[in-house]
Amino acid sequence: MNYPKILVGAPVSSHHEYCTEKFIQGLLSLDYPNYDILLIDNSDNDEFYNKFKDKIPMVRDGYNLTGIKKRMVYCRNMLRTKALLEGYEYFFNVDQDVIPPKDTLKRFLSDKKMVLTGIYYNYFTINGKERKLPLLYGWFSEIQQKEIMSNLKNIEKKQPSFYNTLKKNNFNFNNIRRHLSAEEVEEDKLIEIKMCGSGCLFIHREVLEKIEFRENTMGGFDDVIFCMDVREKLKMKIWCDTYVKCDHKVNERPWNWATDGKENYILKKS
Repeated sequence: MNYPKILVGAPVSSHHEYCTEKFIQGLLSLDYPNYDILLIDNSDNDEFYNKFKDKIPMVRDGYNLTGIKKRMVYCRNMLRTKALLEGYEYFFNVDQDVIPPKDTLKRFLSDKKMVLTGIYYNYFTINGKERKLPLLYGWFSEIQQKEIMSNLKNIEKKQPSFYNTLKKNNFNFNNIRRHLSAEEVEEDKLIEIKMCGSGCLFIHREVLEKIEFRENTMGGFDDVIFCMDVREKLKMKIWCDTYVKCDHKVNERPWNWATDGKENYILKKS
């Protein structure tokens, strides 16, 4: 079997120190003979770096930038540059709180796709209820669109956030993403998706050569912009291999994401 050279890495910081030991063990345990690891620590001080630098390849950078989103984009572009300059065929971005299965790299290579993700779950409040859903998004079918348009008054009342999104996009469903359900990804299969998170993102160098990671100035993080660039600028498809189900350490967070009212993401203690 041919084993292309793969760079595995991510921006990291002290904010996720609570799960870093498990994260490092997960990266070091990947069952693949030809990969390198590089983590880029953008913490405010050197304490986190000094604690973990001897356990896994890590450098300090990006900490002088203001804002979490800017730091993450800067660090991901550092990894992109390293992958391109040093002859890696793929870059595998793994978020600091995501633990991929050991056979992830072999599985992704067998899929032979340019942009590919696995599954990791998060918790979302929908209609006042908390639901555990994969960070994967698809399209609304024609039947779903007709049902929504025929029920707008009820949606405006019970799902105001979704209604506002519809209204903002002039009820054009091409610009709206649909959250995939847990049931849709239960069976092991390869599916095309519209968007995904960055937590388990496998990217071929041909994609990296054509687009950079960009800050999301519309709200949210750079994963949304990356997926838009892949689909709209490169006219490429994004895939998910539902066999690759990761462990997301979101329940262990001692904080939650919040915003300061100016699209700057901050951490708020739980």
